[in-house]
Amino acid sequence: MDKNVSVKQKEVLSILSFYLLEVFYLLCLHAIPKKKTKSLKTNQASDPLENCSLIIPFRNESKHLGRLLESIGQLDFPNDQLEIILVDDHSLDSGPQIAKKKLEDIPFSTRLLQLDQNKGKKAALAEGIKMAKGKLIITTDADCVLPPTWLKSMVEEFQRTNSVMLCGPVLLEGPNDLIGSFQKIEQAILMKLTELYIRANRPIMANAANMMFRKEAFQKEYLNEQSSASGDDIFLLHILKQVYPGRIHFNSSVEAIVRTNCESSLSTFLSQRIRWASKAKYYKDSDTLTVGFAFSMMNIATLFLFVGSFVPLIGWSLFVQFFLLKLIFDLSLLFRARAYLNAKNQWLNVPIYAIVYPIYSIGIALLSLLYKPRWKGRSI
Repeated sequence: MDKNVSVKQKEVLSILSFYLLEVFYLLCLHAIPKKKTKSLKTNQASDPLENCSLIIPFRNESKHLGRLLESIGQLDFPNDQLEIILVDDHSLDSGPQIAKKKLEDIPFSTRLLQLDQNKGKKAALAEGIKMAKGKLIITTDADCVLPPTWLKSMVEEFQRTNSVMLCGPVLLEGPNDLIGSFQKIEQAILMKLTELYIRANRPIMANAANMMFRKEAFQKEYLNEQSSASGDDIFLLHILKQVYPGRIHFNSSVEAIVRTNCESSLSTFLSQRIRWASKAKYYKDSDTLTVGFAFSMMNIATLFLFVGSFVPLIGWSLFVQFFLLKLIFDLSLLFRARAYLNAKNQWLNVPIYAIVYPIYSIGIALLSLLYKPRWKGRSI
């Protein structure tokens, strides 16, 4: 009798586990769309390009600014339709001096601003936008490199889709060791999920390293009083999503890919992820919360089944079946995200990623509640 009960319990656990996996798959791979929105009139690619302001907040970026500004100088865009605005957020290194010197060689209109009393990336971005003359605002980070085709591709797609916000891909470069590979795989998957959800009219993520929006929309709708000192990208996305439904798009063109480096050490990588996770407690967007919950439940279920596999009630077979199905899901998603994975032979690291990720994800979430994150030597 006890043996039959045990078998039935295993069957119930199996059904619940695979049901959870299926729900997760539907939520995160297919991004179930909401009701269809009315089609928008689009501009033609041949329409005149609108004036742009490229805003780059920076702090202590002396190692990266030279490379970024050299790539900006090679952008294929009309000289009289682009202005470059760098905003120094109280740098303690030679970054401002490097920026001032490099800006002299750029063929576009340039400005170097200094934050006075306010601090933080969001304050720097707001200051740059306040001084901007362009109708379109595009942002990137000081540690990025831009292809010559980047800005033209973003503006043409923005106008073609009649967007209020346009998100673009960010690709990681760097060593292919375990830490670098982990970051590249995670970034590629996050980029693909960002694209999928935006195309399904349920945007949940954005990256300020490659993001364009209308200045008037920012001035009218953006809440500078957000509780979080960071998150200039995702909070703006959530606000514009509510006010302008159906007008957030994604540019998946190879010409629009921005490149940046992986974090160089485990400590800086974890610190960055804790900083990102610390913003989650301020989220109010239902899609973001739903997907975040699905991810959390999947990771908790994986750990639960792993720990439970040591007791007779669950056993190893259920965990192995569940893990293999999850691995197939991860591989299928990464295959769709391969355009955002700048590394060969990364597929061999996916099983390691699948094993480590649940522990890493839950650990980062807990640490974000216990520790106050730091950015560029400053608590945020």
